[in-house]
Amino acid sequence: MSSDRLIGDDGSELIGYTDRWSAAPGDRVRLMVSATAASVDISLVRLRHGDPSPNGPGPRAEPVPSPVDGVRPGGLQRIRAGSYGVLDDPGPADRLSVWLWTARPARGSRQVVLARGDLELFLDGDGTPAVRIGETLLTSGGPLAAEHWTRLGVTLGPGFLRLEAGDDIRSTPCAAAAPGGPVTVAATGAGHEHFTGKAEELRIGTRVHDVRELRLVNGPTLAVTGRHWQDDTTDFRSAPAQYAAVHFHEDDVEDAGFTPTAELTVPDGLASGVYAFRVSDGEGLVDHVPFTVTPPRGTATARIGFLLPTLTYLAYANERLVAAGDGGMVPAGASIEPAPADRWLAAHPEAGLSVYDKHTDGSGCSLVSMLRPIPNLRPDFVWWNTGAPERFGADLYIADFLDHRGEPWDAFTDHDLHEQGAELLARYPVIVTGTHPEYCTREMLVALESYLDGGGRLMYLGGNGFYWVTSIDPDRPHLAEVRRGINGTRAWNSRPGETRHQTTGEPGGLWRYRDRPPHRLTGVGFTAQSDGRDRAPGYRRTPAAKDPAHAWIFDGVSDADVIGDYGLSLGGAAGYEIDRYDPRAGSPAHGVVLMTSQGLHPDSYLLAVEDLDVTVAEVTGSTSDRVRSDVVHLEHPGGGAVFSVGSCSWAGSLSHNGYDNDIARITDNVLTGFLTGNERRPIP
Repeated sequence: MSSDRLIGDDGSELIGYTDRWSAAPGDRVRLMVSATAASVDISLVRLRHGDPSPNGPGPRAEPVPSPVDGVRPGGLQRIRAGSYGVLDDPGPADRLSVWLWTARPARGSRQVVLARGDLELFLDGDGTPAVRIGETLLTSGGPLAAEHWTRLGVTLGPGFLRLEAGDDIRSTPCAAAAPGGPVTVAATGAGHEHFTGKAEELRIGTRVHDVRELRLVNGPTLAVTGRHWQDDTTDFRSAPAQYAAVHFHEDDVEDAGFTPTAELTVPDGLASGVYAFRVSDGEGLVDHVPFTVTPPRGTATARIGFLLPTLTYLAYANERLVAAGDGGMVPAGASIEPAPADRWLAAHPEAGLSVYDKHTDGSGCSLVSMLRPIPNLRPDFVWWNTGAPERFGADLYIADFLDHRGEPWDAFTDHDLHEQGAELLARYPVIVTGTHPEYCTREMLVALESYLDGGGRLMYLGGNGFYWVTSIDPDRPHLAEVRRGINGTRAWNSRPGETRHQTTGEPGGLWRYRDRPPHRLTGVGFTAQSDGRDRAPGYRRTPAAKDPAHAWIFDGVSDADVIGDYGLSLGGAAGYEIDRYDPRAGSPAHGVVLMTSQGLHPDSYLLAVEDLDVTVAEVTGSTSDRVRSDVVHLEHPGGGAVFSVGSCSWAGSLSHNGYDNDIARITDNVLTGFLTGNERRPIP
């Protein structure tokens, strides 16, 4: 597999995306491509391994003949960012008005608030309200106040034009007639020059229109406080009049809107797994656009089910902490080499944000879409923070390990589990997670709990799992939502009163505050992370590991003092984001800690903020015994069992020494034991 190269030295580009991330035989997957080249060559490949490091297996992709193979027309396609609302048939009127709130009135460029025909009410570059129709321009006395609700209105009467900006009312002679046609809120009629801020109560003549009921374009944010909000509620469902606003952003993107370049109906008999459209322009640019092929609906074709954490992929989609150019979370003095994906994102701010980014007005991005180019969702993408694949690319470590074992396995996604529930899991004796299943829905958690209660076995081969409350829009399943709340290890805070999800109405934030801590499900929960590239350690066995009841897990494992101090991800198995066993946080008391990294982490590993009741100094790898990764075996009363490694970098150690190592051996022992049931013993 050749490495992806999305931007050429001559400014040429190549990027693609699909309209779905999971498909069963008979389903259609559409591929959208934007390319400088006049034509592109497309083929189907099965992805095996993505990490380009020479210390591992290297990139692996297997060509799969398919009807999609061949040369197709290229050409650049444009992403139109920015949300707005449209009232398509408002009827005749000589007066328009709307209530506005914005954190950034002055943006240095024009922001159109209302538009109808050639009439435009806008904020100029300094944030001063103004209105223009034809050759007539009328400007108010000064900039709009930031973070303050103000009513802006325009009246076009017989021979005059009037502008109202709160108490500032100005008029000028004007011979223009009131225009007809649709009314656009937060952009021009053509969808340009977007206003970033909240809008509420659109008045057209004497009629009042709820901005939430307009035809909303490009995914603005709802469930936000309006001008009548009181601090006695945070639930928009019980107080709709207090949440009558819509928050528009110039960098919202729900659908990039590319014209399809090719489409594939997944053939019957195509093995379940992780695939990609390989796209090349013949001039050195290559892109691998991934998707998952599941078994035929309602069936399983293997004993092992691999759950790919697509909600985590989506949460991090187009993360710009480096690409935005502001340094993001890069530690002081660190040298960061942007990946091709980061360079493409830096050149294309219109491709939208991740839930780790903030909109241009400082508000957190809570809605993310899969219907757009997402260059950091690639098999060989190396993340700036770890210098190794993370999320999707790291999950291919597990795919290659499963292939190396030689037993078939089925792939499916968070989105599949959300839709199909426990019935999907029940087809498999063993479910294997990805390396970083951080984001999940309630439907997913209920399904996993039911699976374990019914005797299923879960291998949690990652870290920081099952952490953030996440929603999938019931009407637009390509959209996911995350509200950060006011606690947790987070990139931004939700604004006061705006902690509930617009898509489902449920409270956002951490699952632990919904009494669904990950500890209860997997025995471990997020405890610490490092945002540096210090080498990750391995593990030491605990006395419990020597119990004959657990001998099957350590069969063939060496007697090394430290296990797993090697690997493609940060050089060790206990790295990046890690989890600990803690009965006080919800870990079942009968869980068994088999290995721990306690005392082995450098001081770049810091305790999660939600574990601090008050500010203390002892929060680093050398000062806090809570900064550790624990490997846990947990049996559930219903007959199920969980093996948890509590580390995002565990899977990066699997391929060390050609898969002949202790981490791979332990993982294989557990998988084999879970498949055969030989590990069963009653809970004391």
